[in-house]
Amino acid sequence: ARSLAATLAARDTTAGTYRFGTRHPEYERLRRALTAHRELAKKGGWALVRGLAKGGWALRPGDRDSIRVPVLRQRLAAEDELAAAVRGAAPAADTSLARRASTGQATRVAPDSGGTALIGPVAPARRLDPAVYDSALVVRVAGFQARRGLKADGVIGAGTLEALRVPIAQNIRRIQLNMERWRWVPLKKRGRYLLVNIPAFTLHVVGAGGRDELTMRVIVGNKQKSTPIFADDLKYVVLAPYWNVPTSIVVKELRPHQARNSFYLKGEDMEVLRGDKVVPESKIDWKTVHEGSLAPYRVRQLPGGANPLGPIKFILPNDNDVYLHGTPNQGLFGREKRGFSHGCVRVEDPYRLALHLLRDQPAWTDERIRKTVAAGEPKWITLKAPLPTYLLYLTAWADADGAMHYRDDIYGHDHTLGRALGLGWGASTGAYRAQTRRKSQ
Repeated sequence: ARSLAATLAARDTTAGTYRFGTRHPEYERLRRALTAHRELAKKGGWALVRGLAKGGWALRPGDRDSIRVPVLRQRLAAEDELAAAVRGAAPAADTSLARRASTGQATRVAPDSGGTALIGPVAPARRLDPAVYDSALVVRVAGFQARRGLKADGVIGAGTLEALRVPIAQNIRRIQLNMERWRWVPLKKRGRYLLVNIPAFTLHVVGAGGRDELTMRVIVGNKQKSTPIFADDLKYVVLAPYWNVPTSIVVKELRPHQARNSFYLKGEDMEVLRGDKVVPESKIDWKTVHEGSLAPYRVRQLPGGANPLGPIKFILPNDNDVYLHGTPNQGLFGREKRGFSHGCVRVEDPYRLALHLLRDQPAWTDERIRKTVAAGEPKWITLKAPLPTYLLYLTAWADADGAMHYRDDIYGHDHTLGRALGLGWGASTGAYRAQTRRKSQ
């Protein structure tokens, strides 16, 4: 405790934190990133790409700007240098952003790919004009956008400009905060694990070698009903699940409808139970029932297209009663910011996730999974080996190629932790935005 106090008092989370023995590779990459960022900060940091005085700066592929484009190149070159330092100066694999961009092998970054899944050929520039926003530079900007959770279209609008303008000191604090978070995470066992990064709105199944085997978009809790941070083992896959309606929803939302229309619950594919036995809806006085008097009854929704859990539910027993599940509302996955749930994690492709988790149980083919769901009878499947699962709040991390990724502080946890550690502002883009606005007023 004395060592931790000394570290915090010195506002240095490198040496002291590492002495406490964390062995996560993600922590080690952040440690190297912190060192590299501090070295760059000593040299003056990076150029801040500034917008026009009014209305920001929209830069599109093919535009020419003899002032801002060269500065943009310098800013992205700093990113490349930092990534090289984090990965130990070894050349990245051919999938790395910098290599693809320099050779003109791609035009854009796939959504939520983390900045390395590049798509589509583009002719390399024949003669470099440093003032032209050319195709190779577009690829690099698209990678920068993807690593910030922005739309990776290569167009520099207000959001991208704001991210480019974050000073290096702000990112240093973000790295420090997330190093501290990794200290709290139980050491992972060897082998696969599942990670939900809440502020990134993504799910990853990570293999024993540290590379993603599967990744997809997720929807997490909103600010009022945030998704909790915890670690546990995912043990069960439930096909065609029931939805046990929370008591608060039964009383506040269903009760008025059922009181007016005695067939309302049936029309919504819902039923009333006492214990495990289905009973008539009339057993409850819907005009007077309240949260304290609903017991011993409960309401559940049958499997089907209207069920808010979607076709599949993934259970990791925990005190928060939080689980992963599908959803009939697929449209929300197209949003950049996906904090819409009441705390549970909605996965974009539950069939794909189920098939991946059940790959050690070959009897469960994609066809069999879909047929079981279509039959409408809940089916619990126990995984052969529980899968370590982590619901974490990471607003900064370095990938295997050394590139830094950042996300907004959607719940304000960075701000709270930053103040507790004596690091000042919590280092989210949102905090930086508010801070700079006040300075400009």
